[in-house]
Amino acid sequence: MKTVVGSVVYKEAFRYLPDFFLSLQRQDDQDFTVLLVNDNIAAEELRELIRRYGQPFAERIEIVDRSEAGLRPYLLRIELLKAAHERGDVLLVIMDCDDIASENRISRIKEQYDAQYAFFYNEMLDFEKTPVMQELPVVTERYSDIGEWNYLGMSNTAIYMPALSETFIDSLCEGDTAIFDWYLYSRLLLDGKTGKKTTGCCTYYRIHEENLAGRNHYDETEVKKEIEIKKRHYGLLAKYDAYYGRLLRLYENMDASQAEIHREGNGYWWSLVTSRPAE
Repeated sequence: MKTVVGSVVYKEAFRYLPDFFLSLQRQDDQDFTVLLVNDNIAAEELRELIRRYGQPFAERIEIVDRSEAGLRPYLLRIELLKAAHERGDVLLVIMDCDDIASENRISRIKEQYDAQYAFFYNEMLDFEKTPVMQELPVVTERYSDIGEWNYLGMSNTAIYMPALSETFIDSLCEGDTAIFDWYLYSRLLLDGKTGKKTTGCCTYYRIHEENLAGRNHYDETEVKKEIEIKKRHYGLLAKYDAYYGRLLRLYENMDASQAEIHREGNGYWWSLVTSRPAE
């Protein structure tokens, strides 16, 4: 099965790239290529980094250079999907370049791959090996499964590329949002696609100042941010289903100072505030 590990690389995460490459070197299944979309790293710097840390798979690395394009983050991720589709890759294993993977992540995804699912997802731990999220469901079948929170990110998922048409990928350009991962998997679920959990492996998620999501924790600033993010998200998806239109109206009328708050969230991203009362 033609497998590629894909990531967007950018200057702000440059210091984490050696760990990223080392994680790929340590995979117990080396039958994969690497696809890097370069956002803003100088070509020579990236080549030197690959020379130092990308051995012995440097010859299997393909770079899509968008360093002069000034693309927004969501468009760079669409570029990654487009490139994998054009290459004819069957399985795109996605990982943020500031994260690392367990040594068996690629092999486990391949072992548990099933073409009836469009995407696959695995657990996420922090660098102290503490779960970042609560236990993930075995399957994800409905868009409402991630309606008001999300557990599908660009670092703990893989996509069966034949499930995505060129037209579908092009349509994702409508998804002008800082939380493109949530938008992407919502669109796939709206399109009737489903996802499956991959067990026995994990992504190690690096929590640092550049992360938009980070850990769920309650404070007034985080609550306001979540409400604004959700309004943007639901606004983009409202034309696809009335479910999102209803959520959009609820959040547009939500006052952060009076919102029902889940102070610890539910263990997923964007779960501090919901349209339903806290249990």
